[in-house]
Amino acid sequence: DDDACFVDHLVPADVVDGAGRLLVHGIDIPNGNAHQKFVEYVGLEWRGEFMTDFPVFLWRDMLRDLRAWVVSFAMNETLSEKSRVTKTQFWKGWELLCKRVSTATNMTGHTGWLSEYDLIMNFAWSTHWRSRYRWLIAPDNVSLGIAVHGALVENQCPTHEQV
Repeated sequence: DDDACFVDHLVPADVVDGAGRLLVHGIDIPNGNAHQKFVEYVGLEWRGEFMTDFPVFLWRDMLRDLRAWVVSFAMNETLSEKSRVTKTQFWKGWELLCKRVSTATNMTGHTGWLSEYDLIMNFAWSTHWRSRYRWLIAPDNVSLGIAVHGALVENQCPTHEQV
């Protein structure tokens, strides 16, 4: 996120646990919201919101599976093996997915509800990637963040004294 500011040191234990799983911080807000409607509409299990703590860590190899899922869900196609075609397929699939969700959920024109972090991490939760992460979801698992949004402190990163 372009307005996230580190407020503490980042050490390996902030990224990965002893079993080699990436740590994922999020929050589960009961009774749903627009982010949850989006995730559930596209057929994924809802685990929570993930634009809550930065940085967001994910397995690079998972991105190919995510792109393949977007292309399959939105276009009913198989992801190409050719990188230039894959890129075009993905962005066309993403556009179709967003339009379809916007129309189906009566959220046309509302841009703030579609979170790529929520889609990526709920995709991980809904697939075989779930076991590759350690899910630290509030309110059950409260964790101390290492980053905050700059918007919280007069649109700039806080000083050490402000933290």
